[in-house]
Amino acid sequence: MTADLTLSIWPTAQQTSRTQRAGRYLELSGRHPAKMLRAIAARAVATYTEPGSLVLDLMAGVGTTLVEAVHLGRDAIGIGIGIE
Repeated sequence: MTADLTLSIWPTAQQTSRTQRAGRYLELSGRHPAKMLRAIAARAVATYTEPGSLVLDLMAGVGTTLVEAVHLGRDAIGIGIGIE
């Protein structure tokens, strides 16, 4: 049965979150309680969309998925609530 399963591994944590975000995000974004690793967002966008596609993030948070989508040549729109 295990031979029928497709395995997908995304190597995304070879660098710390702080290292992945350095120079690409505002320092303030590091304080968000639920930030996504940049590498995860970039991998998802690159895998499931084509350049020129529109990426919609309904829980955008600090915008990691949106930033990575734009860097990969996609259009991006997101919705989120502000936190202090």
